[in-house]
Amino acid sequence: MRGCPESSNAQFTSSRIRLQISFVISKESSELELEILSELDKILFRAAGIGRENPIAVWFCLWTLIFTYKEHMLMTSVRSQHYRPKYELCFHMYNTLTSIYSALYKTTSPLTLDWRTEEVLEMFGGNTELIHYFSSIKTEMHWIQFEMANLRPEDSLIKTLVVENENRLLEAHKKAARKQVTI
Repeated sequence: MRGCPESSNAQFTSSRIRLQISFVISKESSELELEILSELDKILFRAAGIGRENPIAVWFCLWTLIFTYKEHMLMTSVRSQHYRPKYELCFHMYNTLTSIYSALYKTTSPLTLDWRTEEVLEMFGGNTELIHYFSSIKTEMHWIQFEMANLRPEDSLIKTLVVENENRLLEAHKKAARKQVTI
């Protein structure tokens, strides 16, 4: 579309052009998705595990992918039956990544880190943008915890494996912090 929609001289692009642009974007994003998942696969399933240098990066990557697939699931669930296969694929990836996350971070979570400390700033090489991204994920997790009773049926796995476990970890972290202060 050129011009303002309210304008009498607005010109709209044809549906064929929009479809072609959509196809190009979809193709490029699919190739990028495969590359990201391939690199993540190499890190997750190597003999030595994720290693000491990767837990935060893997945590960030998994949450980004989990939220991305959830968003795509929501977008395709409201569309026609034509999009059902895409919804099913997104749902499968959402649950797979949730299960991987749960296995890797069952006993510890970067959510317990205090992002404001000098130690954490050093851990991220002083990159405040990274800390901002991590804080965004932390905020999203708090929203999920707050809305746990209202989660959608397809969120049952993330509720059980991740949200409830993260709540236990955060409570244990708070309890340990209180003990340190009182001793």
